[in-house]
Amino acid sequence: MRRLALLLIPFLLFVSSVAVAQDGASVQNATTDTVTISWPPPVSEVWGSGDVIGTASVPNMAYYYLEYITLNDDLTIPQNAPWLPATVASTAPVVDGSLATLDTTTVPDGLYALRLTVTTQDNQLFYDVVSPIRVNNIRFRAVMASIGQGQTPVPQPTSA
Repeated sequence: MRRLALLLIPFLLFVSSVAVAQDGASVQNATTDTVTISWPPPVSEVWGSGDVIGTASVPNMAYYYLEYITLNDDLTIPQNAPWLPATVASTAPVVDGSLATLDTTTVPDGLYALRLTVTTQDNQLFYDVVSPIRVNNIRFRAVMASIGQGQTPVPQPTSA
């Protein structure tokens, strides 16, 4: 099962931390040990369903959630475009564990950014953004079809 998860999880190509003001809330730069997406690794693609691993744990945390956005052709995040919810809010802190299980089959193939947002009780916001992420459901369907036909899928590199 873990091997299948490792094949299905790879989601991200480049990791960067970003703090962005939203709705007038106070924004803090979080350290990588308080708000971070640590898995999937950079320079990889995802398909199917798998866990996003990381840390969402700041003092006085109210909740955290994951969002995504389609990238521009030059791999930049569009200005003034809305981030779309990938998960509902969760109130339990996570330290180097599963933040959520995402199903990529619900979005079109393409390049995305994934954002972890943590909000505190006093409305401070902390972010970690991983970008770009390649969603490749065509590969997922091909692997699942080969498994269904009794073939052994050839392992593909998931990161460069």
